[in-house]
Amino acid sequence: MEQLFPPWRNYTRPLKYPFADRCDLTATNGVILAADLFDDARVYPIGGEVGMYIGRITLDGTTVTMEVYGPTKGSLATATYDSLSGPEVLEFVDANGNPAGLLVSDADRLQTLAASLPAGDTLFLQDSTEFVASVAVPIPDFGVTAVKVSTERLSGDVYLVGTDGIVLSVEGGDIRVDAVGNPYALLQLCEAQSVPVSPVCALKTINRTPPDEYGDFKITVGANVAVDNLLRILQGTGILGIQTSVDGRGCHG
Repeated sequence: MEQLFPPWRNYTRPLKYPFADRCDLTATNGVILAADLFDDARVYPIGGEVGMYIGRITLDGTTVTMEVYGPTKGSLATATYDSLSGPEVLEFVDANGNPAGLLVSDADRLQTLAASLPAGDTLFLQDSTEFVASVAVPIPDFGVTAVKVSTERLSGDVYLVGTDGIVLSVEGGDIRVDAVGNPYALLQLCEAQSVPVSPVCALKTINRTPPDEYGDFKITVGANVAVDNLLRILQGTGILGIQTSVDGRGCHG
């Protein structure tokens, strides 16, 4: 009886896939990767290029680090695992910590790989470990590649909102940030929390009379007791003063 849909891991096991058939899987130091080392792969580093391949595998103690190279750009993404407890899936990240690909294997085969490696770097040429085109997806390197707040990385839709005097605009595809200031920012924050705030007034009192609850001084014309102007500006020795006259009595503010 023939199985209509064989398990995909078993289907790819006899093949060099995800490497190209022409690859000999041999490192410059003579280490040979098993043809069935990986069952599947998908590599998509930002800034990747056609012809990506496994360029270096490093053994440091029990830590194995595998790197995806580009023909002209060198290392594009890395994946690390413990040789004593190899995972089933190697997860690659780029230099900014962005996801950059997956290689599917199992713990036994990854442990066997680690046992065959000498300490230090094992290097490969493109012709030895190039991925087939179906699993290598070059991602253009332009625009924003990562958004991080403190140590937390943001993903999905990210919205930039200008508040408290920050104006955001787009010019020719670039985001422009203008800090124009907002003198009412503190007042708005306090009002949002129902905290009463009186506007700051330079004058504390006029003739020992404080402002009203809104910080205002109401100066109105009453009886014609004073013959001079109600409000005038006086320039003294190096200072500029404001003089008011209320009910005929002068005061300086």
